[in-house]
Formats: sequence, structure tokens, C-alpha cells
Amino acid sequence: MLIRHVKDTYPAEKDSIIKQWIEQKTLDEEFTCLHFAVFRGNIKIAKMLIEIGADLQSVNKQGLSVMHLAAQGDQALLLAHFKELHGLSVEETDSKGGTPLHWAAYLGSEAATSILLSWKPPINYKDSDG
Repeated sequence: MLIRHVKDTYPAEKDSIIKQWIEQKTLDEEFTCLHFAVFRGNIKIAKMLIEIGADLQSVNKQGLSVMHLAAQGDQALLLAHFKELHGLSVEETDSKGGTPLHWAAYLGSEAATSILLSWKPPINYKDSDG
């Protein structure tokens, strides 16, 4: 609704306003709109944000990507979407060396763990905590 309002009200500036909104990060942990949509499993909003220019490579303060957040939130469908349609890696590491599989397993995200394991990632990665 907000995006539609901007498009209707500020047609000449809509792209810059929308881009500024979707790139804005939270002050404390540096999450983007896309990060929140992914963690909550809202594929419709995630797709819309990507269509209007959300950065799939954006990471938060801890280096968590959309793959990490999908794994944390047990969002197997979004993991598949990012891997198959956008070519994102299941081997991405955060600032402490944690992969999406680390996060899925740590948080008990069974569906995400299952799909990540089905892609046969290296399972011997150690993060900075060992």
C-alpha cells in the first residue's frame, strides 16, 4: 500500500524514494525490509521487494544474509527460491563463519535443515566457536 501511494503521489521521484526505503537498515542490527520478510516467511513481500530493487547481497551487522535468515526462520521455500532462482550459495558464511546450515540446526529449524542437507553442502565447516 505504501509503495502504491508513493507511485501515485510522487511519480517523478518514486524510484529514488522506494529505493531509499528498501535499502534502509535498522539502527541496532542493520536489518533491511527484505531480511524481515524472509525471516517471517513472507515470500510475496520478499518477491515484491526483490522486483523493486532490494539487494539480495545485503547483510546485517553480524554478516547474516537472506540465506541465513531463511534458515533461522525455518523458511525452506525461500531457501529454495534464493538458491534456484537467484543462485545464492548455501555455503555463505556470516561474520563468525556460520553457514545457513549452522543456523538452521542451532535454532531447530527442521524444514530448513532438511532442505539444506538435501543439497549436500560441506558439513564440516566450523565457525569461530568451533
